[in-house]
Amino acid sequence: MSMEGLTGSLFEEETIPVNQQEWPMEKYGELMKERKFEEARAVELRWVLDQKIVSSRAEWYQMKPEERTNTVLEWFKNHQPDVLDPYDPRAPNGILRALWESVLKIIAKESGGKETVDLYSTLHSMPDSCYGIDAFLDVNGINFSLDVTLNRSKLDHKADMILRPDMLLGYDEEIDPIKVESVARIIVDRIKRRKKASTAQLVA
Repeated sequence: MSMEGLTGSLFEEETIPVNQQEWPMEKYGELMKERKFEEARAVELRWVLDQKIVSSRAEWYQMKPEERTNTVLEWFKNHQPDVLDPYDPRAPNGILRALWESVLKIIAKESGGKETVDLYSTLHSMPDSCYGIDAFLDVNGINFSLDVTLNRSKLDHKADMILRPDMLLGYDEEIDPIKVESVARIIVDRIKRRKKASTAQLVA
């Protein structure tokens, strides 16, 4: 697998199938670049209303940012591109499939096969533009979001984890099973902590 000549966008598209949901990505991006944040938020609101993700402006703005993100991601579970099977994710470079398989293996071992792991694409769609989420894992209802990037110096992100090729590939630019397992274990540990916190909130 060669990284030579790849742009960030091409790397994303080789890693994750593009989600084909209609979304004015260029318009939203231009508004953000021009710092027209109110207009950009209006584009976001119009989209969630058009998709019937919420029923009213008031419902959307009453939500906390985390609640909005999760509400949108839940909608995307039912609106995936035909080329992506959440339980059999395939893309040209195989990076995310390798990570998904490793997460699934760890989860299955720890739960005795009682939990499922699905992978969903949001690439070039609303969560990508608004939340920086290119894809996300769903482990029995617990979402874990990913921002796929070639930028090694990127620090600012809204997704749960930045995923760079050097985190999963060896010096030969081939998938490194040891690196993949290491990242998968970090993801599983974070999901377990999130699940524990969610259970504690329900009990309280």
